[in-house]
Amino acid sequence: MKVPGNIKFAKPLSLFSLLILFSPNAFGQSLSAIDSLKKVIETNPSDTAKVWALCELGFAVEASNPDDAFRYYKQAEHLSREINYPTGIVKSIFNITYVLDLKSQFSESKKYYEEAVEIAKANKLGMMEGSALFNYGNWYYKNKDLKTAMELYIEALEIFDRYPENPYSELIRVNMGNLYVGLRRYPEAIELSRQLIPELKKDEAKVFSLVQVMANLGDSYIGQRKWKAAIETYEELLQIALKNDIKEIACNAHNTLAGLYLKTEQFSKLLTAAKQTLKLSQEIEDQVSQSHAYSHLGNYYLHQQQADSALYYFKTAEELVGEKELTNEQYLVETNLANVYLLQGNLPQYRKHKETADSLETLRMSLESIEAANEIEAKYELQKKENEILQKDLELSQTQNRNTLLATGIAALILLGGLAYYSIRKKQQNLLLEEQINSQNRERQRIAAELHDEIGGNLTSMMYMAVGLKNGNNIDQKAEKIIQTSADISGSMNEIIWSLTHDQSSMQDWLLFIRSRLSDMLENAGVNYSFEVQSDEEWIDLSSHEKRNLYLILKEAVNNAIRHSGADRISITINSDEIMVKDNGSGFPSDYNSGNGLRNIKDRAQKIGRNIEWVSNEGTEVRLTIPN
Repeated sequence: MKVPGNIKFAKPLSLFSLLILFSPNAFGQSLSAIDSLKKVIETNPSDTAKVWALCELGFAVEASNPDDAFRYYKQAEHLSREINYPTGIVKSIFNITYVLDLKSQFSESKKYYEEAVEIAKANKLGMMEGSALFNYGNWYYKNKDLKTAMELYIEALEIFDRYPENPYSELIRVNMGNLYVGLRRYPEAIELSRQLIPELKKDEAKVFSLVQVMANLGDSYIGQRKWKAAIETYEELLQIALKNDIKEIACNAHNTLAGLYLKTEQFSKLLTAAKQTLKLSQEIEDQVSQSHAYSHLGNYYLHQQQADSALYYFKTAEELVGEKELTNEQYLVETNLANVYLLQGNLPQYRKHKETADSLETLRMSLESIEAANEIEAKYELQKKENEILQKDLELSQTQNRNTLLATGIAALILLGGLAYYSIRKKQQNLLLEEQINSQNRERQRIAAELHDEIGGNLTSMMYMAVGLKNGNNIDQKAEKIIQTSADISGSMNEIIWSLTHDQSSMQDWLLFIRSRLSDMLENAGVNYSFEVQSDEEWIDLSSHEKRNLYLILKEAVNNAIRHSGADRISITINSDEIMVKDNGSGFPSDYNSGNGLRNIKDRAQKIGRNIEWVSNEGTEVRLTIPN
């Protein structure tokens, strides 16, 4: 019996770099210098030297008393404004924002970051302008707006690259690698990492940057499901971390490798990596990594079909996760416990933990759905505002056209031609924006319709079944139906969210998603099945609309075969020019044309320009083809 297991990869290394140019950090003042700094401040006139002394004093007391440091930084800022010293203002802001971020006052620090960029740009402060842009990008990075962070990093990099042999361009590129991974732009992350690693290996002082870049490379291979390359990268990273006695990074590397060894079924290596993760996580008192280690050990014993040992480790992981209240970690642990109880044949406990896992997954997907809807809404509002601005520009240009025509003769006619061209371009832009907005509205309507069709009916059914439970009628039967309906809703939400968040996914991702979902359906129904999938490299690109409808056609065809054919084997063939579902069941007449399922298949095939046909001969064959 092959036992399912949940793979847990470590959280990517985060050696987040905050660049503070022209800050007191460059001076390294110690606490013993505080008295002399205060004397300088008391005796010096209000000039630039006093600004720097205030900043140095703030840095000297920052570790022991952040509030005093903040007060000194504010004094430096105020003095810089009084003497009109832009460099001092920006320098003071760097330090002020550092303290604000330490206190998690992010909305307040954002205002300062923005002002620092404006002042540095207005006064053309060179390297300091790059620093201001980079720090502002770091703010967006910490607040999970990766796209804006990337834009600011690129702008900062353009400035730093004007100065040969500056130490900051490399630092920005390291952080850009983190962003590429976070944005799932894996090819770019891989290319950048390969460029940086040889240079970083030459300088032992850059070991932290080196392991971060190698982690980005490994995580990119994981994102592309290139398990062998990911393992090789993380094994090399681990040796570097152990050589330099960087326990946190070594723990993370062991943790990630344990997940990769589980994925590739290298169970002896999984056991070793899990034990090392546990040992290091206990030494550095990292409770989350400890829970990962126990889960890895549980998965090892689960695959060895030693249910009692697996249960012990999963229970221990559950206790650690419960203290931290991490939703995703709780979901993984609850799913693992459900798998153990299923192996033991303990169905009540299996159902209990499976229901908990499904609830946590539904919560996670609901939050993702809300986030996706908010992103669509924000894009719509932004495009609407841009359209309004363009319309005002168009009206203004038309007014200018009329005034110009009244004032001059031939020159006005020439100018009119130019403005007419400009107006046409503006109208074209307006039409394009209007189409984009209409497209957004159509997408919103489609999402609403799918939520209604896929989930609305099931929720209504659950409500009536819950009323039946309350009245005490057929409690066991209705409870089973509620469990099944909840699972159906969870599956539908998963499919809808996948289509929203993976509209730019590769064909390989799409095919893996299809295989995973249909395999679950067939295994739950107890039907033998086979998949034959052509290499995704031979596929033409499909739109998200086509991917969504092709998946739903396949799902409906497989569902019909399970429910109506009486088949004990179903084969699924997916090629670039043909998709086929074949069963060995009872079949049906070739002119059979009723039922919502078949109508839905026909409608969806028509929407994406595909031909659909049914052949009933020793079973049923549903074939979807591209018209000649």
